[in-house]
Amino acid sequence: MKKRLAATALLLVLSLAITGAASSLLTQTRLDAYTGVTVLLDGQALDYTYDDGTKPDPFLVNGVTYLPVRAIAEALGLDVGWDGETATVTLDSGAPAKPQSTAATRTASVTTPRTQAELLKVLDSVRSYYYDDYLVYEEADMAEVPMATAAAAEAPAMNEAAAEPEAALEADRGADYSGTNVQVEGIDEGDIVKTDGEYIYILRDYDLVILKAQGANTQVVCHTMLGDGAVEEDRPGYDYYNRYYDRMPSEMYVSGDRLAVVSYTDEYLDYEDLDGRWHWEDDTYQTVDIYDVSDKTAPKLLRSLGQDGYDIASRLYGDTLYLVSQYYIYDWEEDEPRTYLPCVYENGQAEPVALDCIGILPVVDSAEYLVIGAYDLRTGRMTDRLSLLGSGSDVYMSRDNLYIAGYVWQDAELSTWQESVYTVTQRSSGAATQLIRVGLDGSLDADAAGLVPGYLESQFSMDEYEGNLRLVTTVSGSVWREYVDEEYGFSNTQWDSWNQSNALWVLDQELNLVGSVENLAENEQIYSARFAGNTAYFCTYRNTDPLFAVDLSDPANPVVLSELKITGFSEYLHQWTPDLLLGLGLEADPDTGWTEELKLVMFDVSDPLDVSAAAAAIVPDEYWSAALYNHKAVLIDKEKNLICFPGGNAFYVYDYDEVRGFALRAAIDLDTSWYSAARALYIGDVLYIAGDASVAMLDLARLRVIGQLDLPAELYPEVWRDYYGWVE
Repeated sequence: MKKRLAATALLLVLSLAITGAASSLLTQTRLDAYTGVTVLLDGQALDYTYDDGTKPDPFLVNGVTYLPVRAIAEALGLDVGWDGETATVTLDSGAPAKPQSTAATRTASVTTPRTQAELLKVLDSVRSYYYDDYLVYEEADMAEVPMATAAAAEAPAMNEAAAEPEAALEADRGADYSGTNVQVEGIDEGDIVKTDGEYIYILRDYDLVILKAQGANTQVVCHTMLGDGAVEEDRPGYDYYNRYYDRMPSEMYVSGDRLAVVSYTDEYLDYEDLDGRWHWEDDTYQTVDIYDVSDKTAPKLLRSLGQDGYDIASRLYGDTLYLVSQYYIYDWEEDEPRTYLPCVYENGQAEPVALDCIGILPVVDSAEYLVIGAYDLRTGRMTDRLSLLGSGSDVYMSRDNLYIAGYVWQDAELSTWQESVYTVTQRSSGAATQLIRVGLDGSLDADAAGLVPGYLESQFSMDEYEGNLRLVTTVSGSVWREYVDEEYGFSNTQWDSWNQSNALWVLDQELNLVGSVENLAENEQIYSARFAGNTAYFCTYRNTDPLFAVDLSDPANPVVLSELKITGFSEYLHQWTPDLLLGLGLEADPDTGWTEELKLVMFDVSDPLDVSAAAAAIVPDEYWSAALYNHKAVLIDKEKNLICFPGGNAFYVYDYDEVRGFALRAAIDLDTSWYSAARALYIGDVLYIAGDASVAMLDLARLRVIGQLDLPAELYPEVWRDYYGWVE
């Protein structure tokens, strides 16, 4: 077998001692006097004899050594090619050059298991074992732990006549007020502060505060606890017994006279029986509690619904709330479907997802499900559910489709060859993004699946436009060789390369590749992205912040129009006007890359071929903001000339003028150390900045404080005060 060379440089050192006298005697007519040259490779004579026994000799002409390329190359295990048109010799070692991406862009399909045995076979292939000599984990009896409050179980069924949020919602839209900062206009995202244009709803750890928005005379009209908890630390007949139940609200939606609260719920139980065996279970699920808030002073719980898993994302479109969660299972029994199927809930009753509502993703690398639920806020019912065996982390939703992206790790075998006593296998590995498209035109179905190289920065790395999904990823991967001596059972590994770059992909509705731009900004990663019609903007970073502008008018042939480099980087991008793009991020030292203070940048994108920085401002003594990782913490409104965001020390209000640039208009102290829970909104001519302890009211015209309201102390389940020793 021919010897194959890996993707490393092979250095041939030919030592030829030629005296000046010998060189002067060398002529074209006396070549025979200077043949018989020996070629040494690593000190050993190289045999370059052809298979038919002939051996073309090297020779010297005027001090230059001429070697027979084909003979030498084939002796080294290289493939030789000749292009007569270009007079080019090509040498191929057989080992691929270092790849720019380690996973191919491809489509795949979601399969539906025909039987439970088929589903269990996939689960068993990714089972994680947690057994040892001392612990045996079994499903524990959690029947005595309540799923929801008694009020939910006793609530009367909702009917169409009792729920008419659509008309109320349209009426509210006539008011001049701001909503949550969302990615797609018309599709709401859950948050901890909401308004309907007349009232302000503030969700804290376990409680809800409703304010009547009246400017300087704003008042609290309701303060009620929404969360719940239970603890049991001892039980007769057990050496050890520990059980708790915790339901903590995380986000909410307001639609007319309906309030939907999404809560993280955790039920945990472990105990040691009299035989010394440990029993353990930890169930995590999301509840969707629907309240009637027609009477703002007394919200009424109508129904408690839910689904297994921890919250990934939610969206509200019209009257339908879509919730996506990730559900991990640790162990299961074949004869107990509840142990390996996710459940949905209604008023405390669990129902396993039916087999015909379960799909298996193309790449399944762990025992976890994506669970997707659709909830109608008018009727208070879960209208559909879908569960997919596989993982996800980012969600993008348009009016037509719900896209779920998940991080997967891809390994590939590139080539194998023999080298001395070793069998050498060159391998690659790297991150990839698995994509699922769920159509919203009827029932929840996984209509397409695909895979692209690299990983996403956030939901803003995805965008749907004119039927195509556009996304940007950071592509990183490693290439290495594994040497195996099969006779002695010895193996070793040698790393060849690690490389990172960035790419833009355009996919159709079936997630087939339409076009791409790859190998951008080597050794950097994407920190923010924004799509605006036929143009994509994204920032990468290492020591400086390149802002790329990419033309997508021809989806099959994306073109990089410009690349602007400035110091620092933007973590969030927002379209201020068609010609201006706002960036919020951090300044950085251009030499070391060390981050510094918060930074605002206004990019001039009026000429995509020549993007420039129109203005920039540093936020003094602020080194962090919730807005860097949560776009819902920002209020940006061009018509009101508002740029509002929390820092670590205050809540900031800026404006922007094309002549003078950014100007700080207000820095509001909310008497809190937790500004990540603060939000800004406006109703009429008043700007409200709501924190977890107080709310400040500002005159929108002059941005001067006209009043401040202290909120009541937070409410917590009494059990947690005893459990953690909390005091007022």
